[in-house]
Amino acid sequence: TKPVLGIIEHGGSRENNLVLPDGQAPNVHRTGGDPPYRMYFETGGPTNDLRLALSEDGLHWSEVPESPLIGMEYPRFPGSHEPFCVLYDPEDTAPTQRWKAYSLLHWVKPPGVPAGRSVGLWTSADGISWEEYPNNPIMSAEDGPEYEIHLPAVFRYRGYYLMFRDYMYINNATDAELAVSRNGI
Repeated sequence: TKPVLGIIEHGGSRENNLVLPDGQAPNVHRTGGDPPYRMYFETGGPTNDLRLALSEDGLHWSEVPESPLIGMEYPRFPGSHEPFCVLYDPEDTAPTQRWKAYSLLHWVKPPGVPAGRSVGLWTSADGISWEEYPNNPIMSAEDGPEYEIHLPAVFRYRGYYLMFRDYMYINNATDAELAVSRNGI
């Protein structure tokens, strides 16, 4: 069911279910903080930065003034991160890794390297200040038969981290793959 929420005006009407204009790839977390809901997202235009909106009720959102939290330029070779999945992980024993932002890592392929996009990682203690993981990418298309890896979605399950991601072929067709990790990295 797509409820008519009447929150955002679009095309001259509020007869829609929009909750945040110009946002894509939303990740919503109920943190119990004040306010209790966080939505991490990327903009509909340039998609290489991580933005944050807060909400009291999970429907009415306000982007925080500090957005973007991460302008994800990748320093070691030309390219950038595109955030896709943010995981709140209170069970991680390393306080600086309780928040994890998994990204689609764009990079310009060096000559002779057939693979492109891979998975990058940023970590944070509070979900506001982020640090790039020093050994990115954490999963590379160079390590397997994929032409590229796209759109990682990560969650915890029975002590493991499960990642579902797109396995992209050279013709841009995709299949879904599963990856399993003990540390989320």
